[in-house]
Amino acid sequence: MSATAAPAILAEGLGKCFRLYEPPGRRAAAWLSGGRLGRPRLLWALNNLSFAVAKGECLGIIGVNGAGKSTLLKLLSGVLEPSAGRIAVAGRLLALLELGTGFNPELSGRRNVMLSSELLGFPKGYAAARMAEIEAFADIGPFFDRPMRIYSSGMSTRLAFATFLYLDPDILVVDEALAVGDMFFQQKCLSAMAEMRRRGITVLLVSHDMAALGSLADRVMLLEGGGIAYLGEPEEAIARYFARGGAGRAGASADNDDAEALVRHSLLPAAADGAAAPLRILAADVRDGRGRRTLRARVGERIAIRLLIAAEAALARPEIELALYDRFNRLVSGLALGDLGAALPPLGAGERRIVSFRLEAALEPGEYTFALTAYERGDAASRAAWRTLARHAGLGPLSIAWERELLPFYGIASLDCRAALEATSAPD
Repeated sequence: MSATAAPAILAEGLGKCFRLYEPPGRRAAAWLSGGRLGRPRLLWALNNLSFAVAKGECLGIIGVNGAGKSTLLKLLSGVLEPSAGRIAVAGRLLALLELGTGFNPELSGRRNVMLSSELLGFPKGYAAARMAEIEAFADIGPFFDRPMRIYSSGMSTRLAFATFLYLDPDILVVDEALAVGDMFFQQKCLSAMAEMRRRGITVLLVSHDMAALGSLADRVMLLEGGGIAYLGEPEEAIARYFARGGAGRAGASADNDDAEALVRHSLLPAAADGAAAPLRILAADVRDGRGRRTLRARVGERIAIRLLIAAEAALARPEIELALYDRFNRLVSGLALGDLGAALPPLGAGERRIVSFRLEAALEPGEYTFALTAYERGDAASRAAWRTLARHAGLGPLSIAWERELLPFYGIASLDCRAALEATSAPD
């Protein structure tokens, strides 16, 4: 944003305080006594937020549940009034906070689109001029002219997203709307929002879809405890979000710049899992094929999961294993360095190494977590007999996306398969 350009959104010292009455009966006591009895507990959901969003910028907003994301969006959209500070909004702002709310279930989708546009202050006929585009984008067929009470929840959200998308706001505020519908509808939403960006529309996007944020957002704001923990590059904000407990810096300083970078941007939580173990996993990150830190990849793209390990005692047969899990917590694949032909040599006390798992993300689109485990193999022939030294689970998630309509395989993973037509004899 240039020094002279007025921002689309400006927040200065923004705060929101809620009064909590525990038990709820204290509210009545406070009201009847003029505030002398039943005093509430004050909860600052947001405190002293200051930021600016340039016109045409896409700002992503992330944070754990309770960090203040929804409260911030409601303040920006005027649903709530701030308790402190101020907000300035330049232009017409539309907020997709709860998709489908405000629709009349007895009216058709078409009538609801027209009614919603009028209630939002658009002139009569504004929605009608865009109705064909809205109908095509929602893609709910003949249901567009049927009462919404017979819609599925997915159909309602598709209609709501399509409606807001084509009302051409100056600022669009979106709260988790990219999670609606199937993967193909989500791809349509992402493409449409990218087109809005090209037209100069400002977008505020709250989402747990880190791949979408990384693709759309110019900057990402990380909220923690009602304050701004970080505001800047999307990759850095996402890395801090998944490692918000810290980088796990126990132990001596790193031996080189690469190890330092691994520790600084590690995905591992601060909890000292295996802190007193003979072999520890100090840090880990994920890189794409060009060496950039990432938590997203396209189907079939090569990625590397890199680890910094440290031996606290001499180990004859150390081992590191990577296990990948889908969203149902099913084990997709378990891989050990030794089984991949990259067995660790014996390690001496104090020795540190960087090791990596380089794999092809030939997986069904979706989100995956992974676990890293350090073992002592000893002379055990069976994996079940390996001695576990340290383990970090629930890492990621890795977002795997496919940008076309047809996947090159069925199921949860693509096998390295070759097909051949065998020679046959000709018929008599």
